Amino acid sequence: MQFEELYETFFVRVYNYARYRCETDTEAEDLTACIFEKLYRKFNSYNADKSPIEAWIFTIAHSVTVDFSRRKKIRSWFSFTPQQEENLPMDDNPARTLERTSLEEELQAALEVLTSQERELINLHYYQRLKQTDIAAITGLSQSNVGVLLHRAVKKLKFKLGNEL
Repeated sequence: MQFEELYETFFVRVYNYARYRCETDTEAEDLTACIFEKLYRKFNSYNADKSPIEAWIFTIAHSVTVDFSRRKKIRSWFSFTPQQEENLPMDDNPARTLERTSLEEELQAALEVLTSQERELINLHYYQRLKQTDIAAITGLSQSNVGVLLHRAVKKLKFKLGNEL
């Protein structure tokens, strides 16, 4: 795989990963640029026998994000802040739009009961669709610990949302 192909394949996922950790789209774009810059510099050192490409990419993304967060003094790595209204897809059905907005607000409130680590694991597993083994490699946790923490986080969310998750 060439770097250009990696960029085209993973740009959206890396941007989404960054966006959930930033307060603005501009910060997310900056963070995404930093991640891809580091990926580009380390591209020749990637070893496919050592780890899958996704795990390698998100390990670097995680590292860059932590550095970025420290520099910006951001305490929350994962925020499900609803997108600005102009970025939302248009829906002709006002009832569905209202329901979606209501669900986003409920999810936002529910996520506040989670620790930053739990939000990070939820993001990596459910939104970035990474396997627990890859998450373990990225975060430095054991695979069983990742599973336990994910289970507890989902349980907290279910309790907060009244088992409607």
